Amino acid sequence: MQELAIIAHQGAGGGQGGKVLEETLAALGKRQIEPKVHISTYAGHSEILAQQLAQEPVIAVIGGDGTLHEVVASLAGHSQPPAILYLPAGRGNDFARAWQAKRSLTEALDQWQAGSRCQVPILRLQDQVSGQISYGINSLGIGFDAMVNQQSKALRLGRLLAKWHLGKLSYLVAVFASLPKLEAFEVSLSLDNQLPQLVSDCYLFSALKNPYMGGGIKLDNLGQASNPEISVMAFHSIKARHLPGLIWRVLVSHQQDQSPQVSRWIGQKLDLDIKQAILGQVDGEVQEAAPRQLTIDWLTYPFILAEP
Repeated sequence: MQELAIIAHQGAGGGQGGKVLEETLAALGKRQIEPKVHISTYAGHSEILAQQLAQEPVIAVIGGDGTLHEVVASLAGHSQPPAILYLPAGRGNDFARAWQAKRSLTEALDQWQAGSRCQVPILRLQDQVSGQISYGINSLGIGFDAMVNQQSKALRLGRLLAKWHLGKLSYLVAVFASLPKLEAFEVSLSLDNQLPQLVSDCYLFSALKNPYMGGGIKLDNLGQASNPEISVMAFHSIKARHLPGLIWRVLVSHQQDQSPQVSRWIGQKLDLDIKQAILGQVDGEVQEAAPRQLTIDWLTYPFILAEP
């Protein structure tokens, strides 16, 4: 009998993870496939489970972007990592929005049984001080978006909206709650070994392999997840009078690249130096405030997907 290893976070998306797991088990039963279910119960648990399953040809992941991040980040350093069959069940589902929008459970299982594979570009981040390497499936954000992610998870209303499958609205509530806490910082960046550039009075700095964040907000209106490059965005020199127009460009007109308060670059490798202790996030997982010296490039990871 054919088998499928599964890592599931049942609490993802306000309980949506448990529902998707039930549906998946029922669908596998109809196909006479034996599931090998591993339940993730705490932060970091999916990383441990992924390492235990590193010899599997395919791992199905049920959860949100955070669960998927833990699994891929745990396995990306392997020479032949398992392919990932992602079954989204989170608040934001930004990876799924970019790569497998509207894919049904039936289509996902059909692609797995047909042997469909797609090499998905992801971020590789190396700390220039410690040499430690980490990975991101969507983006690295420093400053305001990290603050918003932290606020979104802390807001009781955000948790309620997640249960009602209104992840984007939860994120928007956190955006407006975080605006009074805007903090400026300075960034030195170099793309593809060119001369460094200095961005002063920066409030949000992001390196992206996925243009979406916060449950469907397209931060990089010109970007596509499949593009063989890293997008870099800086939101800077923002005064109170700029906020209404900037919010409109990001959320409604999708023309933020035309704003004087937004700078955008693309490249293959980014060297980044931030002296101040600023909050950060990778794939929505908040990192403590700290100075950062990073080298960021990209590599690919195998997913069960149709080629874009």
